[in-house]
Amino acid sequence: MRETPKPKGLAKIWREIERPFKGFVSRATSSIDAKLDVIVHTLDQQRQEITALCDDFRNKLDQQRQEIIALRGDFRNKLDQQRQEIVALQNNLSNISADQQRQEIVALRDDFSNKLEQQQQQEIVSLWNGLNHLIGGQGYLQQMLEKMKICLGATSLTSFSQFGEDILLYKFLSHVQQGFYIDIGCYDWRKDNVGLFFYERGWHGINIDAQAECMENYHKFRKRDLNLIATLSDTDNLPTTLYLKGELTSNSAESVQWLKQSQNLQFEERKVATSRFDTLIASQTDFSMPVDVHWLKVDVEAHEKEVLSGMDWSTFRPWVVMVESTLPTSTTPSHETFEHIFLENNYKFFGLFTINRIYLAEEKAEELEQNFRQNAALLFRQHEDWNLKEQ
Repeated sequence: MRETPKPKGLAKIWREIERPFKGFVSRATSSIDAKLDVIVHTLDQQRQEITALCDDFRNKLDQQRQEIIALRGDFRNKLDQQRQEIVALQNNLSNISADQQRQEIVALRDDFSNKLEQQQQQEIVSLWNGLNHLIGGQGYLQQMLEKMKICLGATSLTSFSQFGEDILLYKFLSHVQQGFYIDIGCYDWRKDNVGLFFYERGWHGINIDAQAECMENYHKFRKRDLNLIATLSDTDNLPTTLYLKGELTSNSAESVQWLKQSQNLQFEERKVATSRFDTLIASQTDFSMPVDVHWLKVDVEAHEKEVLSGMDWSTFRPWVVMVESTLPTSTTPSHETFEHIFLENNYKFFGLFTINRIYLAEEKAEELEQNFRQNAALLFRQHEDWNLKEQ
């Protein structure tokens, strides 16, 4: 089939339209290419700027990282230095013993006490006057009060004992530096304790009690002392019953029976074995008894005779001996059971102080009495005048 030819008029119109259209397309393409070139150039420029910013940021990060590393190193060095200083301080503190610190505290306390002495003396005088008024007419208590006043006087020293026994002993022994003591029946390490006053002044010694519970704090707070759990008597390894009621600890069945009947007290009972004092001390392989024992205190609730009989008084010569000399929780004298031990072994009865009798070794008596005279707050009285009339 033969193709129908296009009208000649349309070809002419197409040619007229095609020419400007091609020109428009060419110009549009050129414009787009130019704009694309600009965009590409701009993108390249921005890429370079971003790259430069990233490089600058990396450099700053590296710089900051180096600064942080430097600071961390400096901080570690300072920590190490502080750690070394702390170790040095700890070593320095460890070199300063607890005893030295305690002595410094005691010195500070005594200094403070001395500054308040005048005020305390006035208070003590007022107290004595009040007590005199309260117990006026009761002969035994009046005499006991006078003895305490003569022995202790107005003093700024801090007593830890029940009746000021530590201050009394100090008046005999104030000239002794870092002496040695023995406390038998010591009970609590602080409350009503005779030895603590001396321990805080650099002394040391032996503490003995039958109650194991009591000795736990001695091991903790009295480390310079030899602290022993024992039921003392005049015989070794004798089975006996230990009777316990608070501060009362005794293996004297007679005194416990009397307490049960007179005061209706109930006691815990424990089965134990006794030890002689000299045997007990000899068994301490790491301990050697000093030549001078400056004071001995015995408080064993009516078992004093047996405890004192377990000592070899020919070699064991404490300068001052203080012995509880009444039946437990009473004013009934009990010294007739044991006093012969002292008199037969060259000890001199000095006097009665509250419920305790004081004995001095004859070889030291003159020195001790002289020191007591110098320390007594009031005029010294001969020991015959110190005997309380036993009622």
